[in-house]
Amino acid sequence: MLVVGGVIAVAVMIIPRAVPVVSEQLTQSRVLAAGYTTFTGPRGLTPPAGSPWGTPCAPVLFVVPASAGPELQAALVQVVGEGRRGGLNVGVEQENGAWDPQSLLRPPPTGTPPVFVPVSLDDGTPQTTPDGTLETVVFGYDAATSSDGLHEYLTRLRPRLYTSSIEGDPLIERQALRAIVAWSQGISSSSLHGTGIAWHLRGSADTFTSSDLAAMRTMSGCD
Repeated sequence: MLVVGGVIAVAVMIIPRAVPVVSEQLTQSRVLAAGYTTFTGPRGLTPPAGSPWGTPCAPVLFVVPASAGPELQAALVQVVGEGRRGGLNVGVEQENGAWDPQSLLRPPPTGTPPVFVPVSLDDGTPQTTPDGTLETVVFGYDAATSSDGLHEYLTRLRPRLYTSSIEGDPLIERQALRAIVAWSQGISSSSLHGTGIAWHLRGSADTFTSSDLAAMRTMSGCD
């Protein structure tokens, strides 16, 4: 997995919650045993189960630049809609930069911004994956260490889609967007047959499965 930085971030202050260590470990063990993988932060620590952004079921809004075109915007709305109907606290920022709190499963408290995840396009040359296909998405992110020193929670997520990999292939485009939604919920990939969030996306299902949604709800704290 390639991790890149150098993307300007919008700072969002999130206060991490205190979670019993035993409960956290059991929850994460269930997710991993079910065939899913969580990301690790720069220090090699996994996110806290139930609060990958430091707070449970954090509201996440995805943003695509106007230059990306209506097709990508429509695909993002479709994929994020699948996640929201499956119980995830996710939405899409409107083109004018506004956002409707009621579009989220659980709106943030008044005066508290949601987490914004801008999805950008990369015209560079993607690397080749072990199965011989080209990478479709790469993640830039930052994380902070939890107060107990056992985990790292996200403070920034900046995914980039390789245009040369997704251009002209709506299916691959949607699969890459599902991987982005999953990352925002604390899940980086799955080894299950038929999953919609396999890291090597070609061959993934064109939908989130019920198992995918259950793993994301568990890791994000939206159960």
